[in-house]
Amino acid sequence: MSVKVALIGPAFFGYLPRIAGLLSARGTPAQFFDERLSNSIGAKVFFRFAARAAKERAARAHCLAIAEAIVAQGFTHALLVSPEIFTPEAVGRLRAAGVTVCRYGWDSVANKPHMKQLDPLMAAIASFDPADCATYGYQLIPLYSDITPPAQAVPRDTDVFYCATLHSRRPQFIRAVIALCRQRGWSTQLMLFYHARWLWLLRYGWNPRLWPLLGLVSDKPFSQAQIMQATCAARVVLDIHHHGQSGLTMRTFEALSLGAVVLTTNAAALQGLLPALQERIVLCRQETLADDLAKALQRSPGALSDATRYFLSVGRFLDQLQAFMFADAAAKTGDDGPANITRKSG
Repeated sequence: MSVKVALIGPAFFGYLPRIAGLLSARGTPAQFFDERLSNSIGAKVFFRFAARAAKERAARAHCLAIAEAIVAQGFTHALLVSPEIFTPEAVGRLRAAGVTVCRYGWDSVANKPHMKQLDPLMAAIASFDPADCATYGYQLIPLYSDITPPAQAVPRDTDVFYCATLHSRRPQFIRAVIALCRQRGWSTQLMLFYHARWLWLLRYGWNPRLWPLLGLVSDKPFSQAQIMQATCAARVVLDIHHHGQSGLTMRTFEALSLGAVVLTTNAAALQGLLPALQERIVLCRQETLADDLAKALQRSPGALSDATRYFLSVGRFLDQLQAFMFADAAAKTGDDGPANITRKSG
């Protein structure tokens, strides 16, 4: 069976174009379609504050144009990845043309409720979020690390490293981490991102205690090389999970694959993980941050096994993603799916 995959979703940190490229390299032609009309700050402000009718008209026209392009170019499968504005009408157009439409949640339904209204139109649904999988019966497909460890070990001379978009409750938590590390003499490296520094100040400027963080915020995404270098040099990588979300993020998988200990606020962090990874994860709360961070710094896990490295890898993620998307083809042919799917155990 010849398949061609369209990945549809918002552009975030280049992940989806990268996945499309990796699928294509495996022999499954794939292309990314950005469901957002624009990724400029002006467009983001428009979709946050514009009248609902205006937003819906713009979204409807853009999503239908994407659907028409997918049909015209002969795609057999469409994977919606955490869609924010993709419309049921556009999904209907794809289905009417014989395109198999599936959905993958790179965020939780609680954070992106728009996804849920598309569920009745999906051939299959998977998510990185264990809570959503338990609640709605989705298939659990954890995220991955796409970072290749360096050939030579790097000295871990940074106690705590944190890299993330500085939204929701994260500024308050990071302020507490900075104060604690200064008090205890623990070294830190922070890579704090926000789409625009003025927008961050507009959102958090009401709290003068957070103003010192503004000087640490970058409005330019950090490169994978920068993140890898900082992670390799860190003993502990901090994860402040997004409210309403129970899945482990890319940063945690990258940290684990590079041998760091992960200190996370995510109480569900151990769900769906190999037992060998559990000693590398320490749960924490802001109320017990000092004890939890000290506990994480005391951890000294050994080398990763081949099976554990495969579980953390983008290869495992793509294996699961392909099997999930092409399950309909496997059911029709009675085999394990298209011949270009490679599966591994681990």
